[in-house]
Amino acid sequence: MDNNFKDSVKARLWDYKYTPFLSAYIFSWIYWNSKLILIFTSTKLSVEKKIEMLSWGDVNYHYPLYFALLYVFIFPLATALFYAVTLWYKALMNWIQQKIQDKTPLPQEQANKIIKENVRLELEHNKIVEELEKIKQDYSIKETALTNQFTEKEKTFDNRVEQTVSVKMEEMTAEVERANSKIAEITTELGKKNETIQTLNSEKQKLNEQINELRPITEEVPLIDKAYKKAQNSVNSLLKELTIDQIKLLATFFMNDSIMFETQFKDYIHKNYKLSKTLIDAKISELPTLIIKEKGRYIISPQGAKILEELFVET
Repeated sequence: MDNNFKDSVKARLWDYKYTPFLSAYIFSWIYWNSKLILIFTSTKLSVEKKIEMLSWGDVNYHYPLYFALLYVFIFPLATALFYAVTLWYKALMNWIQQKIQDKTPLPQEQANKIIKENVRLELEHNKIVEELEKIKQDYSIKETALTNQFTEKEKTFDNRVEQTVSVKMEEMTAEVERANSKIAEITTELGKKNETIQTLNSEKQKLNEQINELRPITEEVPLIDKAYKKAQNSVNSLLKELTIDQIKLLATFFMNDSIMFETQFKDYIHKNYKLSKTLIDAKISELPTLIIKEKGRYIISPQGAKILEELFVET
């Protein structure tokens, strides 16, 4: 707490130090009330005596306030006025001194020194001017030489570039012509090869057609396979609708007789064409106009006989 109070007091005193109004008021108040301060701080007087001698009416507040206001507002104006007068006085003294120097003739010795100094400075100036002129001439000569040299090199470079470009262009043109001729040869060769490929493809297609004609379209015996091919290529709708199994039934009549007993018929088909007897009955029922069942026998009808002739007889 004490430390904070001391710091606060120090800060206030520091502010007072740099505040013109407060500092002027404090110092003037101490001056105008110095008698009261001496009485208050005297060690020879008793407390009762000090109380009798001191009173609030004796404290002077007005004069310190007037002095502080005068110090704050009037003193800066006076300082500025004093500074302006000082500057004016210095300027006046300089003007008077210059007038005196202008009217006072220089001594001969000093005049000779000034003349010699002027001559020396003029000689140095002329020497510097000559050196500058020489430097300019040298620079101009070097610039001209460099410009000519650059122009010659540029021309030489341009000629070399043109020659190089011309040679390269000729080489590239020749290369392009060779490439074009090579492309033409390759194109011609490709045309011939394409014609050969087309011819081979045509021959291959013909061979495939011949192979397809010779290749069985089923896995049955050749008799059944040939008959199935005929049926598929026929314009007769009845023939075209015949299945492999139905053709096997008709082939049984062709290989044996137009009239066969039921047991004989089924045994032959089962043995040679690997069809079950149940499946045989189902397939016979699909051909009522071609196969007739009568008294335990199967008889090929006249229409069926014509179908047998178209399927199995070679023309």
